[in-house]
Formats: sequence, C-alpha cells, structure tokens
Amino acid sequence: MLYVVQDMMINPYANFVIQKMVVTAEEQQVALLLDVVSSNATSLARYPHGRHVIDSMEKFLSGAKGGVHADPARCRR
Repeated sequence: MLYVVQDMMINPYANFVIQKMVVTAEEQQVALLLDVVSSNATSLARYPHGRHVIDSMEKFLSGAKGGVHADPARCRR
C-alpha cells in the first residue's frame, strides 16, 4: 500500500491529494505520510511533484509547533 502513496506523491495530479491530506488527516495518518516522505526523500526529490510534497510537508511541520495539528485552524474537518 505504501508504494501506492509514493507513486501518488510523484503524480502530477495525485500529489495535490497528498498535500491536502497533510493538513486534513489525523495525526497518525500524517505520521505515516511523514514516514513515507522521509524514507523516500532522495527518490521523491528527483521529481518536481515529489519536491512539492516534500516542501508541503516541511512547511506544515514547521508551522505545527506543539504537535502535528497544533493549530486547529489548519486542521479543517
């Protein structure tokens, strides 16, 4: 299943779904996405859409100070 997520991260359209998941998913799900990104960062960085996902994840994590969803306004449910 995780290889599908990795493929989505480099897809021109599906990477937007992953980026949206980062800000809307629950903490456990974001941790799973972070694990996939960190495990495959070198591979993802070779693709423009993979770099967008990495940048999105870094931007989100730098804004979440007390936890993954520290800012409730960023977690739209």
